[in-house]
Amino acid sequence: MDIFSHLFGLRFREVNTEDRATLSPTGIAEDLTWHDDVLLFAVWNDESLGSGFLGYLYLDLHPRLGKYGGMCNINLQCGFTSETGQRHYPATALLCNFTTATSTKPSLLMHEEVVLLFHELGHGIHDLVAQTEWSIFHGTATVDDFCEAPSQMLESWAWDPDVLSQLSNHWSHLSPSHLQKWQNQNPGKAQPDKHLSSNMINALVKSKNVNGALYQTRLLHRSFFDMTVHSATSVVAIREMDMAEQWNRLHTSMSFLDTPEGFDWGHGYAKFDALVRVYDAGFYGYLYSRAYATEMFYTAFKRDLMNASEGKRYRKIMLERGGSVDEMETLLEFLGREPSNDAFYQELGLL
Repeated sequence: MDIFSHLFGLRFREVNTEDRATLSPTGIAEDLTWHDDVLLFAVWNDESLGSGFLGYLYLDLHPRLGKYGGMCNINLQCGFTSETGQRHYPATALLCNFTTATSTKPSLLMHEEVVLLFHELGHGIHDLVAQTEWSIFHGTATVDDFCEAPSQMLESWAWDPDVLSQLSNHWSHLSPSHLQKWQNQNPGKAQPDKHLSSNMINALVKSKNVNGALYQTRLLHRSFFDMTVHSATSVVAIREMDMAEQWNRLHTSMSFLDTPEGFDWGHGYAKFDALVRVYDAGFYGYLYSRAYATEMFYTAFKRDLMNASEGKRYRKIMLERGGSVDEMETLLEFLGREPSNDAFYQELGLL
């Protein structure tokens, strides 16, 4: 959280048991969370921004029976200003499923999980810093064309060599007891370095766009299928549509990969759950937003990832307004020009 604190002028303070009891309407600390594993943080502006209170961040980090199986950020309460002028503060929850610690090893994250953590915390920060009057425009309540862009932009920090070195920490260095556990599992071996080596980090960064073309065409395929099934002119038309044929024809045309079976086979579309979630008729937003995300990153942060001045300017223009101002208007103000696809193509190695 130190990176986001520095960039956006934030302070994260964990709410302890005593303070939870004080905040709880029942006076019972446990009533403020839905499980004992859940951490609760109060989020404030730092001193340079007046030290005002912003909202609450819940961290539900590990799997358990009955819990959602992916990683996401969920708004629990929107921020808004009441008719009397009183500010109602937001609450947002980060749900993860990181490997649970055991008696012999702590919870360890793969790099893919670090990237997703940056992404989902991006949504959470958007929730926390929004200053809209009306709850309907709060935080991530922007158009599908844009709502993923702030989170996608923050993924870039998880691919920076300096940030990766700073974040990495071999678990044997966490404490003397952790070192003893590691030595018990690796007798006779020298303790690994605390941070990832530069060679390992460079190899990881170079892998960023491995299979990138397949990934982008996959997004295109699903986006076109989403729009196709949601462009039917009647209930009869959608019922008569051959879903398998549409799915397979679009896949072939987007991926340039042909199959010997023809088009009338399989049920690949049945695994495409965005059709029945909040991204129905809007899945294209993931790819569309990526172009905006890359443009913002290259313009403001590519040369200096830890530029707090740019971070606070980004927060004020792009995040605090939520969906209350046309997104293209805020983007033009932030960039100082019309957006283009050049940064996106450059990131993919096409320019």
